[in-house]
Amino acid sequence: MTRLIGLDIGDARTGIALSDEVGLTARALETVPTDSLGEAVKKVVAEHDVTTVVVGRPRHLDGSLGTQAEKIDVIVETLKLAAPAEYIYEDETGTTKAAADGTDAEAARVMLQGYLDERAR
Repeated sequence: MTRLIGLDIGDARTGIALSDEVGLTARALETVPTDSLGEAVKKVVAEHDVTTVVVGRPRHLDGSLGTQAEKIDVIVETLKLAAPAEYIYEDETGTTKAAADGTDAEAARVMLQGYLDERAR
């Protein structure tokens, strides 16, 4: 199995998390400026044989998507050109608060781990 990465995309910074080889656990990898995200994702995808990118996408309490989700959609379309892979959206509501150290990479780890746990069920 190949690895997955998780992205917690923000206006200024993006956290990146990486799964283990069997897709059971995630670890925080790095935080990069969002304006250089394409290069960073391309590098991680190539270095770790990533085929799937799980992108955190926030929802309002009523389940609807807001303006931040629209911004993320635009960024993802650009990422698909820079780093071809399967892109999957995952609800990231509450991941920043759940992140133990509050960093963007840790928030990405929490989101990716939630996705991996759900997939394992």
